[in-house]
Amino acid sequence: MTAAEASEDPENRLEAGSKSGYFSSQLTRDQRVVVAIGLSVWIAIGALLTLIARDDWKALMASVHSTSTTVSGLLAEQSDGLLVTADLVRKQAQRVLGTSGPLNVDRAAYDDLRSLIDISPTIASIWVGDAEGQAVLTTREFPAPDLSGASRDYYLTVRDDPDRLYVGNLLVNQYAAEALLINTSRRLSNPDGSMRGFVQVSLDPASIGQTFQQVDLGFDASLWWIGPDGRALIREPAIPADELDERTPPGSESWPQNGPEARADGTTRVQTPIMGMSEGNRKRLYFWSDSPLYGSRMIVGVSYDAMVARWTASIAWTVAFGVAIGLASMVILSLLYRARQKGLAYAALLESDVATRTVELAESEARLKLAIEAGQLAVWEVDVETDTVIGSPELNRLYGFPEDSTPNLDEFRSRYAPGELVRVREESSKRIAQGDTNLESEIRHIWPNGTEKWLLMRAQVGRNSTNTGTRVVGVVADITRVKQQEARIATVASELRHRLMNTITVISALARLSWPKNSSDEKDEFLTRLRAIGKAIDLMFSAGSDPERATLRHLLSEITDPYKSAGHNPFNFEGPDDVTVTEHMRPLAMAFHELCTNALKYGALSVIEGEVSVRWSYKADSSLHIVWQEMHGPVVSAPERSGLGSSLLKDLLFSRPNSVSIEYRPDGVICTIEIRNASG
Repeated sequence: MTAAEASEDPENRLEAGSKSGYFSSQLTRDQRVVVAIGLSVWIAIGALLTLIARDDWKALMASVHSTSTTVSGLLAEQSDGLLVTADLVRKQAQRVLGTSGPLNVDRAAYDDLRSLIDISPTIASIWVGDAEGQAVLTTREFPAPDLSGASRDYYLTVRDDPDRLYVGNLLVNQYAAEALLINTSRRLSNPDGSMRGFVQVSLDPASIGQTFQQVDLGFDASLWWIGPDGRALIREPAIPADELDERTPPGSESWPQNGPEARADGTTRVQTPIMGMSEGNRKRLYFWSDSPLYGSRMIVGVSYDAMVARWTASIAWTVAFGVAIGLASMVILSLLYRARQKGLAYAALLESDVATRTVELAESEARLKLAIEAGQLAVWEVDVETDTVIGSPELNRLYGFPEDSTPNLDEFRSRYAPGELVRVREESSKRIAQGDTNLESEIRHIWPNGTEKWLLMRAQVGRNSTNTGTRVVGVVADITRVKQQEARIATVASELRHRLMNTITVISALARLSWPKNSSDEKDEFLTRLRAIGKAIDLMFSAGSDPERATLRHLLSEITDPYKSAGHNPFNFEGPDDVTVTEHMRPLAMAFHELCTNALKYGALSVIEGEVSVRWSYKADSSLHIVWQEMHGPVVSAPERSGLGSSLLKDLLFSRPNSVSIEYRPDGVICTIEIRNASG
């Protein structure tokens, strides 16, 4: 290399320039700018992530606050309902016992009290005691056993306070099954105010626990029912009854009242939740509501640590995305720094390329968005390891959530109709066990306002971006109108069957009455053909509940029977005998009936030489493959327009993923029907 060539080499020029004072100072200034910009980027990303994390925490807290407060309010009203039931039963019992004088405790009174228990399933037992606390009548046995409640709270409380309602739980009782019941008692007084006795009504609180369990708040939620006297009555999940008082949320007796008025007007008179410590010194948030009638308090506690764990998992992807942006920014800064050293031309070229790719990406995203909107689709992704869902405004809209909300996976699943979640999980597990990573299911949903929606879910199972777990990516489409159309078709089919069967009955009756007596053979043949048509029509519209009649071969035999005659059978069936089509009986029957009708009018069945071959088999993906092929008939040409029959076959009888195709070949029509997941 000559001296002149060396001087033109960029690396040599950079090395030579680096020795000059100006280049060194310029390099130092550029490094300072790069460092300053890098710090600014990380600070901005940190601030943005902090805001996002704070908003996510607020949303989580608001959701837990709203749900827990609502649940506690509903359960508080439900507790009032139980106590109202007990008081109503007590009033009925007072009429049975008499309003004054000695208590009526004969066999008839026992039977009347027993009938009160039969009316209300929440009433476990009724126990009547005299003024000294001695049992005189109980629904457990007759006559009453030798029991005394003179030393019990349920007697002492109402003895000393005529208007007092005692509410507690039975820790020790002669009947072991009543140890988990809620015990209520009121005093019976004579007209002069003296005590006649008392009536104790034991309640089964199972409905409270069942309601709480059905809500499934998550976050290790627990429920406390504190009675009007401050006693802990039940806890859900259940704990030993003798531990109720000592494990009651600390300080709950001093919490302010939170009745329906405070919850309705949204004022800040009652500050909820309250942070407390549970057993094991674990932080919990407590929400509570007081019942309006009896003053019971329902306390819902959730694990603060579990909320933090859920929140941490929910923002993990956001933080990862922010870090990725930060690292990408550092790479860009490095490239820009090197570009400045290499020359403005290279920097301009890079910026132009970035701008072009940005426009292409924007255009691609715009096309994708238009396609999604046009198809009324929504894209979603679920990380199976963390149960984190990545949704979109379109997904929120399809599921009835505000477009700017961030519902979690449990909230999406809450819209499933009863039983749908179990069904979808079983179907998905079966497909995955067979090695199929492509999932598809039609799911019925029920909105909180009662609206029914059908959504088609298609998904693919794969590894996440870090290859450390499983993720599911898919799309959702609204197929409610398709399902409604199927329901309307079923209604029309039912009416059509009724009318057709009536018509056949009328024709049969007219034939019997009007056929010449000297043509009995022709009449019998006509009536036989007519009965065969009626049988085919009845099978076509049947539900296919009989397993023997639900095979494909039997269905074909019944449908094609009217088109056969003595000594001439134009049909040839090839396929396994044990193929059942119970779930697809009606559309297949209507399809074969339509194909037979068309073949009789225009195809192979319109001439004596014509033949029809029907072949069926299972494919590797468990789909049922059926081929109807007409041969030796007249020359066939495609119709100029689609009639009702063609529309039924192609569009209405079989919904996706099932399919129907028709080929109008000159030598005969070929109809192919594919039924997915038909193996069985």
